[in-house]
Amino acid sequence: YTTDTVSGQIGEFDPKARTYIGHDIGGATMYPHTLRFDRVGRVWFTISFSNQVGMFDTRNGKMSVIDLPRDTDRPQMEAHAPYGIDVNPVDGSVWYSSLMANRIGRIDPETLKVESFAPPTVGPRRMRFAADGTLWIPDYGQGHLVKLDTKTMQYKVYPIPPLAPGEVEAPYAVGVNPRTQEVWITANMSDRMFRFLPKQERFIA
Repeated sequence: YTTDTVSGQIGEFDPKARTYIGHDIGGATMYPHTLRFDRVGRVWFTISFSNQVGMFDTRNGKMSVIDLPRDTDRPQMEAHAPYGIDVNPVDGSVWYSSLMANRIGRIDPETLKVESFAPPTVGPRRMRFAADGTLWIPDYGQGHLVKLDTKTMQYKVYPIPPLAPGEVEAPYAVGVNPRTQEVWITANMSDRMFRFLPKQERFIA
């Protein structure tokens, strides 16, 4: 499955039959960006330029579009830019990040109700969940890795080691090792990547 940014579709490629189908998102949507699956086969995706999240149900072909809140730290900018998205493995809730609005949000997968939160970040990007429901957020603007306990909504901020004094790293995307639950982070400023050990609360560059 692909997000087809220019055609405004969710693409479906069958590698065995070598066939490709485009599923129109429709509506006033622009620029589908990142997608993730939930356990029942629904594809959740951000729609970056129109401040929305979409859902494509692969079981019945139904497409849904959810308008997101317009609260923001940057009211002078029109773009909110929903960017990263992931599914909480504990309760199935869908969480997104808004890069330019500096927000994260939670979507109830059944009612589609949206809650918006202001994290201690500047520019959250591609976040990922750990197995216990911990959400790891890359703080692109300030060079931090942010831990969110989604049960208590308590944050903890870990400054990423810079390459040199006075510099600030730019974490772009995170991934969580499914076996060890260690967090891997790509860095845009120094041609490095990081491994974060949650139990020891330390980085390996």
